Amino acid sequence: MTRAWRRNILWYLLAGLLLALLLAGCGGREPSGSETPPGPEPSPEDEPWAEVTAERSALLDKLSLDLPEGVTRGEFDLYILDLGGAPLLDETGTVCGGIALMRGTAGIYDQAGTLTGMTPFSNHSSLDDFSPVPGDVPCVTARYSYDIFDDEAGTYTGTGARWYAFWTVDGLEPVYAVYLEADWFDRGVLLEVAQSAVFQEGAFLPRVS
Repeated sequence: MTRAWRRNILWYLLAGLLLALLLAGCGGREPSGSETPPGPEPSPEDEPWAEVTAERSALLDKLSLDLPEGVTRGEFDLYILDLGGAPLLDETGTVCGGIALMRGTAGIYDQAGTLTGMTPFSNHSSLDDFSPVPGDVPCVTARYSYDIFDDEAGTYTGTGARWYAFWTVDGLEPVYAVYLEADWFDRGVLLEVAQSAVFQEGAFLPRVS
């Protein structure tokens, strides 16, 4: 084989390699369905979430409470408990409780129709030590104990406790709840908050099955 033939063969090989690289860089194949980038996660600002957020925020506003000194109510959050609510913040902005709308719990009544307790609403938790609160809307307070899950460790690492007050009207929804972290407040503070509750007309609606 002459030197000229060797140069020609080398040139063709280099040209073929360059063409293959160009085709690969231009995306020579169609991506499969599994390679399609996922769409953005829905947020409360998106429709119809914005409408749902506005409706539930307006419903929560129908409950007014006298909060403990130094505690303020934060902005409505659709992801607090099961129907949304607002965090309660101390003077440093740390969450120390919350106000929420609920559907995942229901009232427990005695034979006279008096509210005596609430059904459990989450796993790895318990509700006990119920105490009725006099008022225009049936209300009970309770101690809520729960296991604390460590996401990094992937296991439960301790327990926590909150004081809860629930307001519910049989046959109507939602359930209104206010809770305070037991590490911040004693039960007497929650009782004072519960006794200050005032509901506006339309706070409770016919239950949707």
